[in-house]
Amino acid sequence: MINNIFLRIILYLKRYKLFRSLGKLVINRMVYYHIATPEDAEDILQHFPYKKGPEKNKTKEQLTQELKDSKDKEFFFMAKTNGRIIGKSAITLYPKRENPNHWAFSSFYVYQEYRGLGIGEKLLRLALKKAEESGATEIVLSVFDHLKPAIHLYRKVGFKHVSSHRRDDENHSLVHIYVYRPLE
Repeated sequence: MINNIFLRIILYLKRYKLFRSLGKLVINRMVYYHIATPEDAEDILQHFPYKKGPEKNKTKEQLTQELKDSKDKEFFFMAKTNGRIIGKSAITLYPKRENPNHWAFSSFYVYQEYRGLGIGEKLLRLALKKAEESGATEIVLSVFDHLKPAIHLYRKVGFKHVSSHRRDDENHSLVHIYVYRPLE
């Protein structure tokens, strides 16, 4: 109860630069970060339901099986506080003929009210570290042009811009491709 009240106060005060550093310090002590296990499937579906694409009707059983089968080729990280998932990142091995240790971010998200408190950076760094430990020589991600804070974060942790293209959708959205090479 006290943690929940304290958390709400920090989230309210994070708007003010003076409290942002204190908020980052305190909130990261209240957030639990871990790699998802099959036991987390229900929580994941509850907080991040699959709404688009071929996975839009994914069941708990399907996600549980995916988490069991993903050993050493996909890692799903979660940030939780007060029993609620507030952020996630997923990184997947996508071997290529010229680079068998090519990884890509397949998912990255932090709930709006928790942004700006270092949670996304921690999730990103945990995923990068795990990919490096698994032999990654290249990690890529794509990001829409309008997500300026995300682009700033990716650059901050060492991603380099490699290309941009317009999507073939109704908005012709501009997408940037970034790469991270651990040995650079």
